[in-house]
Amino acid sequence: MKKSSTSIPEAARWQDKEFHSLDEFDYADLLRVLQDWETGEFPSWEVSAFAEDLKELEAGGWPDPPVDDPRFMLIEISHLLEDIEGSYVFKEDIPALKRALQLGQTRPQEALDELNAYFDGVDFEAREKFISERFSQGLLWPP
Repeated sequence: MKKSSTSIPEAARWQDKEFHSLDEFDYADLLRVLQDWETGEFPSWEVSAFAEDLKELEAGGWPDPPVDDPRFMLIEISHLLEDIEGSYVFKEDIPALKRALQLGQTRPQEALDELNAYFDGVDFEAREKFISERFSQGLLWPP
């Protein structure tokens, strides 16, 4: 089915799995998406498109659960992946994202604190410069 800018997908698909709501998506599924990106099986733009499809399954966009909700970190990281370009998430961040997902299943506040500390140490100016140079050379977003 070709998607127009106003259509809502019937399902978000990743490899052989189909999700009809965000409730069907779990931590193991997101870890698989990250693993597929990390190994190079899928590029970042496909990860982002999948996360965008997940969001569009929810009529009002991403839910906003409290940090103590068991699904908090799952939604937080999915939201980051939806806007990989705008949030400057790179493949090198995947270990920190995986760690936050694993910790977030039982200790979401600690996972959020660790993830925030990780991203506080990232040089986003350098990332922005790197992306700008790639675009000026006619290259796409990093895989």
